[in-house]
Amino acid sequence: MKDTNNVETRERIVTTAARLVSQRGRRHVRVVDVAKSSHVAAPTIYYYFGSFERLMSEAQELVYQQLSAPLKASLAQAESALERGDEESFWDVIGSHLESAWRSGQQGRESSVAKVLTGVLASDETTAKFEQMIDETYARWSQMMQQGQRLGWVREDADVEALIAIFWSSSVGQAFLGGDRMRALHAPRVRETFLAMSRAKKAVTD
Repeated sequence: MKDTNNVETRERIVTTAARLVSQRGRRHVRVVDVAKSSHVAAPTIYYYFGSFERLMSEAQELVYQQLSAPLKASLAQAESALERGDEESFWDVIGSHLESAWRSGQQGRESSVAKVLTGVLASDETTAKFEQMIDETYARWSQMMQQGQRLGWVREDADVEALIAIFWSSSVGQAFLGGDRMRALHAPRVRETFLAMSRAKKAVTD
């Protein structure tokens, strides 16, 4: 029972810290804030994590996993559409993901994505984990689009790796660097532009 309570307490502290990081950003979360919201004493945090930075590292990793869950779900759905040979579902999933990703960046520096990335990149440990997750996800998207290219779904002359990299960079980058005009760009317009650049045109038959 004691071990179970220890695990539950530790998980509650991490979950609480993750919620505060998402709401406020890493720089505005203190030990006393996490302790009060977790209903534990401040020394309890050091007992379970050794340091506040260790807790923040785990909290930021959890928040990023939560934020990236829809991306991973979209990726799995698109891969499933490939396996079924369902081209329409393939592009519907990709289009929906493009819109969702763009809208998340439109929220600007106060968005959960921007706050989490700011915290993640402030730590060497979390930066390394973040880069590894991005590399793995990027590789899956690239392989998926290349397979679509072989099936004739993706334009033969499209540089799919460059398209994916450009979209990801701009969808996240607008949260930090984009002005009002950039963030006002409607997500459906971004979706249609990306699809026009990557989707193969179907041959017209009589």
